[in-house]
Amino acid sequence: MKNKNRKFLLSLVLAIILIFARTSFADEIYSIDISADIDENGLAHVTEVWKTNEDSFDATEKYKVISDLNGIKIRDFKVSRNGEDFTEIKPWNLDLSFEEKKNHYGMIQKENGLELCWGITEFGENTYTLTYTIDPIVVGLNDYDMVYYRFIKENLEPLPDFISMTINSYKPFADETSLWAFGFQGNIENKDGKIIAKSSGDVNYGLVMLRMPKGTFATSLKIDQDFDYYKEMAIENSDFENNSYDNSSDEEISDYDQDADDHYEDEDYDGDFNAYDYFDQGPSFWNFGGFFSILPILFSGLIAGIFIKNKNESDSFRPINKEVLKNPKEFKEEYFREIPYQGPVEDTYLINLYAYKTNSFENYMNAFLLKWVYQGVVEFGEEDEKILFMTHTISYIKLIQKPEDMSLVESSFYDILQECETYTDDGKITQKEIEEYVRDHKRIPEVLSRKLSKNSLDKLCQGQYLSNEKTKKKFAFSNDSYNNNVKIEEKGLELYENFIKFKNYLADYSLIKERDINEVKLWDSFMIYAAIYGISKEVYKNFTEIYPEYEKMSYFDYYMIANINSYSHFVSQSFNNAANNFENSSHGGFSSFSGGGGSFGGGSGGSGGGSR
Repeated sequence: MKNKNRKFLLSLVLAIILIFARTSFADEIYSIDISADIDENGLAHVTEVWKTNEDSFDATEKYKVISDLNGIKIRDFKVSRNGEDFTEIKPWNLDLSFEEKKNHYGMIQKENGLELCWGITEFGENTYTLTYTIDPIVVGLNDYDMVYYRFIKENLEPLPDFISMTINSYKPFADETSLWAFGFQGNIENKDGKIIAKSSGDVNYGLVMLRMPKGTFATSLKIDQDFDYYKEMAIENSDFENNSYDNSSDEEISDYDQDADDHYEDEDYDGDFNAYDYFDQGPSFWNFGGFFSILPILFSGLIAGIFIKNKNESDSFRPINKEVLKNPKEFKEEYFREIPYQGPVEDTYLINLYAYKTNSFENYMNAFLLKWVYQGVVEFGEEDEKILFMTHTISYIKLIQKPEDMSLVESSFYDILQECETYTDDGKITQKEIEEYVRDHKRIPEVLSRKLSKNSLDKLCQGQYLSNEKTKKKFAFSNDSYNNNVKIEEKGLELYENFIKFKNYLADYSLIKERDINEVKLWDSFMIYAAIYGISKEVYKNFTEIYPEYEKMSYFDYYMIANINSYSHFVSQSFNNAANNFENSSHGGFSSFSGGGGSFGGGSGGSGGGSR
């Protein structure tokens, strides 16, 4: 009797285990193979083949989320299973039963997106075929045609074991087509005019980015942006970006912006800034050359990330009446003999950009450093460090006191140095502390760069040099959802021309003879502008060639000027690292497991689809 009871109980336990084991099995997606055929008008006719194992008996349907369409339409959706066509239910009803959804499909419209839905129909292994049209998939930009589409959204449950995305065109893709893939471990290539991306490891999502010559497709979707606008979003946090891990939160960045803005408001700046005020404090009798020779080591890591987005920034502030701006060459042998703008030099950033088409943040930083060295508010030094049996010299910067009369971006840059100081035990900021700070706050340099452009626009508008009418963006992919419609006003046109003529004056050493050697303080303030023009070495040589006494009377020397220029060149090469990595991969190769922000058909967060 006991044996019978024991056998019965054992059988019952086994039955329960089998039942619960069966119902707890998870669905599987073995593979998703996507083929997109793009016609001459940029429409993609898509076929997706899902090979799955349906094992969740509580589920009644499969679904795929497509979000952030931003003007793109999805139409002509159809589904078949194992070769059998389904019938559409319009609109799709989530509350239908398993039997009612069987052999049917439909769509659910969402805000700026939709869900493609179909009934599971039968549990076990299935092959579903989805077809639909992306109208259009090609985006016409100012400089290129682009495909930037997330075919498989993140948070698909379960994630597929394998994905492939094949893109065909009405004519083979040319060799100059640039191509990138994001969201999975694998590769992408242009094979005989056909773009093929395949996973070879883990899959998170599936995104393809293509850059083609402008006019390749007659697409109806036009966006007033250059390709670099999307490239920089794609690079961020991708494997193409050096040191892509970012530990700084959006809240932290917002706080940083607010702190800097609060500082500027506390300044009570009334627009009466005098360039000579840069030199209110007495000179430091330190070795300027030694100080500036260590700057490349100390700041290369800090500034490397600042410039990647600057082209995007310049596009955002491009004047709508730029035709009124003459080429600087038209002002040859025309001169303006005084500092053209009586305000913080950083305010002139956009004027400098309009005139010389260069993103020269480093030149403005050099101007800040010249001021601080002059004021004696920073100290440099060297000390020996022993590693194993070797002794080598390391350099450091020490902040003595806070500079006076700081403008907005100058103050923000100084705040960064103060943050770096907190990483030290003795206040000596070495390369180690700079690197630690950058590793923990990677997006802060970008904030500083954006602040330079925005502050310049705000101050020049306040001074009625520019005007700006903001309009809501039709396609917004960042926190900045407005377009700047910047106009050069008559006063701004005069500043622009005087800005160019003043550079001509500084570069023409023969005109310096007009000045009195007793105006050395004035000449030193001229050196600030020489720094933002990027001609400080030439100007210093001109000054000393005309008046050799200047070298003794000035707070600067040629060795320091030369080193600050070397520093600028060093920084300029550093900032391109991430962008160059991106371009170097543009002919195919490995995919990036992360990155690709701002794409169409994707978006971050939320479900990517699965069973329900």
